[in-house]
Amino acid sequence: MSYRRKSLYAFGNGDNGQFGVKIRDDTECFIEPNRVIGVPVDEHGVKVISIACGIDHTLFLCHDGTVWSVGANHYAQLGRECSEEGSYTIYPVNLGVGAKIISISVGFYHNLAVVEDGRLLGWGDNSRGQILSNFPNETIVLPRKLCSFTEVVQSSCGKSSSMALSEAGTVWIWGEYMSKVLREPIIVDLIGFLPIVQIAAGDTYYIALTASGGVYSWGNNEFGQLGHKDYRNRTLPERIKHLDSMNIVYVTCGSSHTLALSKDGKVFAFGNDSSGQCGLGRKKEREDVPISIPEFLGSHVSAIACGRRHSLALVNGQVWSFGTNNNGQLGLNSFNTQITPRRLKNYNNIASIFAGVDQSFMIEDPLCQSTLVDTATNCLKVPRFLNIVTVRELIRKNDNIELIGVLENIFTSISAMNGSFLFSDDRKFNCSAKNHGINLDEAMESFDLITKLRDANHSVVDAIVSSLCQIEFWESERIYSFDGHIPAESLRLFLYLPWFHVMVDKDHELFATVTLPFLRALYQYTEEHESKEILMSWWSQVQARHFRRIIHVILSAIGFCLVCNDDKKYVHRIPQMLGVLDILRQVNDKTSKVPIEKFYIDNLADYVDIKRDYFNFLTGSGQPVNGHFFWTQFPFVMNALAKSELLQLESEFSRIQAANDAGPTIHYIFNPLVGTLPVFIEDDRFLEMKIRRTHILEDALNFIASKTREQLVKGLRVTFEGEPGEDAGGLKKEFFILVFKELFQPYFGMFKEDSESHLVWFSGYPTDLSNFKLCGILCALSIYNQVLVDFPFPLALYKLILGKEVNLDDLLQLHPSEGRAMQSMLEYEGDDFEEVFNVYFLINFEVFDEVIEVELKPDGARTPVTQLNKNEFVNLYVKRKLTIGGNDEMIRKQFEKFLEGFKTVMSLNLLPFFQPKELQELVVGNECYDWQVFKDTTVYKDVFHPNHPTIKAFWEAFFEFNLEQRKKFLQFLMGSTRIPIQGIGSIKMTIQPIPENLLPVAHTCFNILDLPKIEDTQEMYKRLLISMEHGQEGFNLV
Repeated sequence: MSYRRKSLYAFGNGDNGQFGVKIRDDTECFIEPNRVIGVPVDEHGVKVISIACGIDHTLFLCHDGTVWSVGANHYAQLGRECSEEGSYTIYPVNLGVGAKIISISVGFYHNLAVVEDGRLLGWGDNSRGQILSNFPNETIVLPRKLCSFTEVVQSSCGKSSSMALSEAGTVWIWGEYMSKVLREPIIVDLIGFLPIVQIAAGDTYYIALTASGGVYSWGNNEFGQLGHKDYRNRTLPERIKHLDSMNIVYVTCGSSHTLALSKDGKVFAFGNDSSGQCGLGRKKEREDVPISIPEFLGSHVSAIACGRRHSLALVNGQVWSFGTNNNGQLGLNSFNTQITPRRLKNYNNIASIFAGVDQSFMIEDPLCQSTLVDTATNCLKVPRFLNIVTVRELIRKNDNIELIGVLENIFTSISAMNGSFLFSDDRKFNCSAKNHGINLDEAMESFDLITKLRDANHSVVDAIVSSLCQIEFWESERIYSFDGHIPAESLRLFLYLPWFHVMVDKDHELFATVTLPFLRALYQYTEEHESKEILMSWWSQVQARHFRRIIHVILSAIGFCLVCNDDKKYVHRIPQMLGVLDILRQVNDKTSKVPIEKFYIDNLADYVDIKRDYFNFLTGSGQPVNGHFFWTQFPFVMNALAKSELLQLESEFSRIQAANDAGPTIHYIFNPLVGTLPVFIEDDRFLEMKIRRTHILEDALNFIASKTREQLVKGLRVTFEGEPGEDAGGLKKEFFILVFKELFQPYFGMFKEDSESHLVWFSGYPTDLSNFKLCGILCALSIYNQVLVDFPFPLALYKLILGKEVNLDDLLQLHPSEGRAMQSMLEYEGDDFEEVFNVYFLINFEVFDEVIEVELKPDGARTPVTQLNKNEFVNLYVKRKLTIGGNDEMIRKQFEKFLEGFKTVMSLNLLPFFQPKELQELVVGNECYDWQVFKDTTVYKDVFHPNHPTIKAFWEAFFEFNLEQRKKFLQFLMGSTRIPIQGIGSIKMTIQPIPENLLPVAHTCFNILDLPKIEDTQEMYKRLLISMEHGQEGFNLV
């Protein structure tokens, strides 16, 4: 059956004229669809877009914003002048002038209507306060504005209760609620932090749906209609966990059963199923968890509707009905209850469906394509959220008033902020620790566009600032949780708000009132375990630019507080910010998103006496420098130079403390103060070492074995037996270079070099373990004596020293070929994995030209590596290769001896301060070259000066070198291509003249260059290359 224009059909109970007609037979029902006559029409057919039903009346909403009513009128629910008699004729509701309605909702005997401008109108029964107490009469004859509300976008009615959703995401409830009568609305504050997009009410229970498909329910749960796998009533909203990953886009409530529609067209049902209204194929009084309706599997349901005890679904333009049918409300031409969905025949172009108490309606549109039927969500107005499309459009329109209005609405609402900048596709669903759903790049671009407007119009940016300042959430002591759980959706704003430029603009007048409260709230949520885990997971997922941004915000805020430190106004905020920064540092340790230098406060020493802070922390002899916390507790903000200075301080402290164990206390020893640090003057400040060049390892081992830790951390002075001269630093440097060169000789068998990376690792060969302890001691001594050594170990060594795990990246650095083989295995996804790789849980070690096969786990020789266990294999391989060794576990023993030696000298208090890269740089330096500084800090002797022709020729030649040649020059000059953590300026190369017929010579121990007095740049260039290639360096005295 079909008409050329849109038609409205009804079926079910019409005993009070709910269909606009008096039914003549005794049943007073339509048991099959009947066309409704009397609703407004235009050239396209019926104008109705929405229908809502009470116990015995019906409201029709038309696309022109008018509302029409029909049926009983005992409680003035028809909204007409006469409040006594019902009507079998459909007439318009008297809405007053200028009220264009966008949505309607109906309880048993009361009605709500949302006006386009955000007003909320109500009329009908007010006996339980459902139209609010400012209308004292028990019935409200004509629609009246509920004065408490503005900017309403949705409403829904329970049996005798009302709820509304605002543009800002606020949910209000009033009327008969939780066995009480509320004549003033209350805010359901827990869900006020969530981006609510739909509300729905059953008789005495309530549902709220979020932008990411999260479904929250509360109220009466006698039949399991809340979906929480129990029958306990809820006074507060609780998330329906069984729907978390279902991508729900619409929910609807019957008297005590609930349907939920997913993005992919599945329908989930729960609650009272005693009449088959859940469509699950059985009559069950209580179904307490959401279950997918089997009949719709494989179909795409586009709309759902719930009556009191029956349900409707729309599939490809066809209506399916199920549940109780005592009034023919299923439209199946019978009164038989239907426990599984059954299709209405002969209607194939249905565009919309609506279910009343015991009635059903459907709109047929012959022009509607079944595959393009509007989903149930299209008729809903939802709170406004921000996205890049909106921002671009508002800026394009060049209407600052509208733009400011939108920004104020968004940034005064936590809910709106948590719903902004979501992905437009399915990535926005199922918000959890694994998925934040935010398009951070669009958020970044949006704030960039807004920021660019500030030059032309400060009011736009000021609107955001003033809005953010109004939010009490920032300074609240309360953590908002649902039954102890913090929803991930409530934390989204912490990810993208850092891109608002004021967050890093320390000069902005309201920086302190925006950024500091934001970071305080962030700190508060990182103190809670669940929200901390969510945020850490999100931070581990975001791209490096977004990770850097939050670090930048925190460091900007700390810098602001340090500058303002004189009045101590903000100093209590600093440890909170450092706490959050520490969490970010932990994330970075696992993900390596940014260099560790991004956490440094390089100018910290300008505001904080770090040495005194550490001394007070170490000795317990004083309060924190700032009176609130020790900076020493947050060493990751100190750069490597600051930490190395603390090493020197700690070694001095250890030495003096040991020397005076039997004497006065440390407090007296360090008195009086010189500058900011205690000073103790003692003659025995150096450790004098006299050794033979020909027995350098033997003498060094014997010497070190005879010394205590306190002696070893003294400044080392070296004398070579039979050689004149006093050690001013050069002989010490020569000693370290020679002794490490000896230790790494292949005939010792201590270390093996990889032919591709040229890095070394513990050999695993049976050898004297005491030499490894010596090596560890010498490594630590080089740090304390600030001597860079050629120690060609990968970063993995420093990870192991600090107790961190090694991984495939470390194998790639040390043994590139093996690492690439492991990587290719992980990347291969083919089904023929075992045929391609043919690998078992085995690893080979070469010991003195003999290959030894070792099982990586019990029965590994018979356990093939497969797609399922390849990750386990790679992890075991890397661990065995780098940290254990063969069956004798010799690599483990060698490293443990090295570590024992290293920790013999190295401060165990300060060792945890360092990151692996920082520790590596203390030993071997870094490659942060600033060649201009290198030139500017050079010292000239005798006739040489910066403008001398020879010096000009030298620098012209030097700057003609490429990077590799300049690094080779550093190797030639000082025995290393790497520079100290103090910077390239600390090298202080000294250039002194020699006769012009000689080649340049470097005195590596002193960083001195003997330069022939020639003025031709090309000749200088040639001679420097010759010397660099042939190693014209020496350790002799100058």
